[in-house]
Amino acid sequence: MPMSLLQSNFKTTLLGSDYANWLLTCLTLTYYALRDRLRRMLDRKNRIVIEVLIQIHEYNNSFKSEVILSVLNLLPSELDKFSFAFVNKRHWKFCSSPTADILKLKSTITALQLRKYCAIIIQGHYYAKKYLKHVFLHAASLHTITLDNRQKCTFNFALFLLQSTNMNKKVIFIVPERFERKFKCIVEEDEMDHVTIKIHGDEHLIDIAKITTPEAVRTQVEHKNDFGDDLLMKKTDLDAVEASRIVDEYGPKLVESVVILESHWFFMTSFSCFIHNNLKIDDCADLSKVGHQEKAVALIRRKTRLGKDCFELTYRFGYVELLATSGFFGSMDGMFFSPFLGSSVQDLPATITTSLQTVSTNVVFIAIEQKEFICKNRIINQYYKLNAKNNWGFHSKKYEDNGFSPANPLSFESRHVMHSAASLVIKSFAYQEIQQEELNGLLLKVLAQDDLSLNSVNKLIKKYLVFLNQHQNFSFSLSPTEEIKKELIEIYNNSLASALTSSNIKHSKLAKQRYIATKIDLFGKE
Repeated sequence: MPMSLLQSNFKTTLLGSDYANWLLTCLTLTYYALRDRLRRMLDRKNRIVIEVLIQIHEYNNSFKSEVILSVLNLLPSELDKFSFAFVNKRHWKFCSSPTADILKLKSTITALQLRKYCAIIIQGHYYAKKYLKHVFLHAASLHTITLDNRQKCTFNFALFLLQSTNMNKKVIFIVPERFERKFKCIVEEDEMDHVTIKIHGDEHLIDIAKITTPEAVRTQVEHKNDFGDDLLMKKTDLDAVEASRIVDEYGPKLVESVVILESHWFFMTSFSCFIHNNLKIDDCADLSKVGHQEKAVALIRRKTRLGKDCFELTYRFGYVELLATSGFFGSMDGMFFSPFLGSSVQDLPATITTSLQTVSTNVVFIAIEQKEFICKNRIINQYYKLNAKNNWGFHSKKYEDNGFSPANPLSFESRHVMHSAASLVIKSFAYQEIQQEELNGLLLKVLAQDDLSLNSVNKLIKKYLVFLNQHQNFSFSLSPTEEIKKELIEIYNNSLASALTSSNIKHSKLAKQRYIATKIDLFGKE
């Protein structure tokens, strides 16, 4: 038995039945039957609905989608609209089909309405979490979210927005440039492969003249955040020749560059260069999710090594990442100054570490006249990789000659014989060659030690010294197995890493005593 056309006070389905479907398809519907029902309607809104239904018999099949949408828009409650749309698959297709319109979030909106929007704009208003959850839950066609006219976007708000998206659907966030680094950092750290971050094209340029910088920065460097090179900005995969050209051309330009970040300046005296997006070109680059960086940006990011947090200064442009491995930083007011050695920047002020996820800048200065530099291996921990031997580590010759340089894993000498031996083992696998004289000297000292006095990692080091000694008269072309790779990492992490850190801390303290006494003239002669 067909249900009544109108349910009491529209709390339940108005047209959600086979009877309603019968009305719309007009299989047995007559004008007179509808007219009789209309006369019995007391509610004006209900009369309007039936008036529309009366007209259905005048349309042929090609117009039924328009009629369905007309009826949908005339229904008096959102619950009834949803029930009407849910009558059958055909209704649902027409009632929830995407629209080209862009929705500006500012008031309540129903689940059915949300299904129609592919793009939304989040404005400068306050939005309750419950409301935004409702939006992301029901906006099934959503693929573009734009942040517009917002003066502030906290890290937690950005994280909430990104985590609220459907992980199985590609989505684009269009954000102001000042928020870009924050969003990209979250995307990278949480490995959100489905999210792409873009920036508005109407951002205001930074007025460099209004930035307070050290005297040397004002007189001997120039602001640079757009290199304008077609190859550098190439978004498709780079080949080996293109990657080498980029490193050779742009690496030297960034030697002794200065970054202005949160009322502090950072002066880079050495860095390691990486090319992202193609592991065949550089398998030592981490699996970054940031992607192509159209505008150069510098940032401090938190990383975890061996269970401990550390902070890295990086500079990105195109697919290039520069990881600072030595330099100086200080406050603009001159109240604070500190050198750092190694990729972990020590003694950062709380103003930076506590707001890590929001700290980024495109205020980077490079020397007007290119500084002398030295190329070495990069500072990494997995030297068994194919591109580990690339000399993509750039060092200021001035500071290198004066002994201010990070400890090098491939040429580390220590009073502790096992640390020196660990460096030799890792270097041998990196370059696939053996330094016989150095090996012979270390092997004698290591073999003189009783196995009972050696811990597990030192026994590994001894094992590989013997292995290398057995191969020193042959071509060293053995590719490391997974087991060897695992043990090389163990040697680095459990022996060499701590020695490198201790050395860097020691020399950083000496550098602080040396340079602070002369108020460090960054670019001048010593």
